[in-house]
Amino acid sequence: MLSSIAPAFFAIVTVAGLFILVPVVSIYMLAEAEVIKRYFLGMLPERSRGRTIDVLVAIDDTVGGFVRGQIIVALFVAILATMMLLLLRVPYAIIIGIAAGVFDVVPYLGAFAGAIPGVVSAWFANGFQDAIYVVVGFVIINQLEGHLIAPRVVGSSVGIRPLAIIFALLIGGELWGLPGLIVAVPIAGIIKVALDAVRPSEELTNAEVQPGLAQAPREQMDEQATTTAATTPSEAS
Repeated sequence: MLSSIAPAFFAIVTVAGLFILVPVVSIYMLAEAEVIKRYFLGMLPERSRGRTIDVLVAIDDTVGGFVRGQIIVALFVAILATMMLLLLRVPYAIIIGIAAGVFDVVPYLGAFAGAIPGVVSAWFANGFQDAIYVVVGFVIINQLEGHLIAPRVVGSSVGIRPLAIIFALLIGGELWGLPGLIVAVPIAGIIKVALDAVRPSEELTNAEVQPGLAQAPREQMDEQATTTAATTPSEAS
């Protein structure tokens, strides 16, 4: 009996300690941010400090953009879920809609965690048919969020393409599970910033990327053909 209770007790204590420790450490880090930055930059050669500051600012913008994008997506899910539940007359619609937006921060699993309270509440209050309607409503909302809203909003905030976000989530989930899904997108943004700092990317034209498939405009081709036809007799003579 004691052997089964002890792990659960230690898990609860660990989670509670994290909820207390993380805000406290964050407050102290914010208060000492300037001191930490000066100390870190003082360890670098003077010629590298300007570029390092630029990279750190870019990383800060990337992570901040990710947080802002996640908040926008969560608000989108919360508003749509609340409206859907209110239309179906589900009890506690506002509370369940807000919870759906909060849980949506966790990719994939957040969609189920946010939908379960709404489905259960609709089933007990209005019957099985309304519960099915709630399931369909949450499926539509999460499809819009996962394939349309989140990749565009978060991708534009972080500065990476929607396809790259999908691959980042797949890799993060495969390597580290649930924590990997949460940190995959900001890590991908940080990697992009680091790569751009080492070697900035260049914008290439279609002709440079696919020279065999690129075609010149018709007007340019006609002009080249006329010029060639006009110069051929003189060259022959």
